[in-house]
Amino acid sequence: MSVVSNTSPLSHLSAIGKLEILREIYGEIVVPPAVAEELADRRQEHPLDVVVVPWIRVQSPIGPPPPTLSRFIHRGEEEAITLAIEMGAELLLIDERKGREEARRLRVPIAGVLGILLTARKRALIPSVAELIERLDRETDFWMSEKLIRMILRAAGEAGDR
Repeated sequence: MSVVSNTSPLSHLSAIGKLEILREIYGEIVVPPAVAEELADRRQEHPLDVVVVPWIRVQSPIGPPPPTLSRFIHRGEEEAITLAIEMGAELLLIDERKGREEARRLRVPIAGVLGILLTARKRALIPSVAELIERLDRETDFWMSEKLIRMILRAAGEAGDR
């Protein structure tokens, strides 16, 4: 499965010690250079050097972004969406609202951290989505609406856990 990732899913899963879930679900993850730079930035709360992660590959987009891509998204999102389109990726991992909207508009399939956790739960890779949502809330700056949390917990069969 070809999967491209933006910064947020990698940084947030790494911050709670669950980066390996991505390898278990998807195998190799491809990131564009702008995402690798953002992840390695030491000013971040949880920097991550993806160059040392053997199942994460850094790859530059070949061409420019699609002309219809919004100018109002970050460079990492722009490169990730462009790379996903060029590769014909089966999935783009992205959480930021504007980036998700652009990817959907360009018909790029997407998933975010909560969708990844739900997939991991359904594959019995983690015992509880609720526990990891609590950790994301406590240990990171990841924002989740209560409505989305309830929806994910219901889908995971953990509706009474929050």
